[in-house]
Amino acid sequence: TLHLQPALWGLLLPISVPGRVSDIWRSYVVQRICWDVDVRIAFASEPMVVQTRNEHDILGDLESEQQLYQQANQLVDFLQEWHSPAPTLAERIE
Repeated sequence: TLHLQPALWGLLLPISVPGRVSDIWRSYVVQRICWDVDVRIAFASEPMVVQTRNEHDILGDLESEQQLYQQANQLVDFLQEWHSPAPTLAERIE
């Protein structure tokens, strides 16, 4: 992921959810705020790095991601309806 300086605030991770969920939910929130302040998000069509994966406990991963699977729709619904009266980006992310 490449973040330009004006969007570095988007690297903050929520601490109220498990680590395997935090980066995904962060992306939903960052994308919603970016829409609101007319900032664009782009994706590369080809990977720029090679990722060497470590061993995973698939059932453990599934367990730690349950909140994501069970509550993602609620988060998306909330973000679609959310509007901030704050005039600046800094005030919107407080």
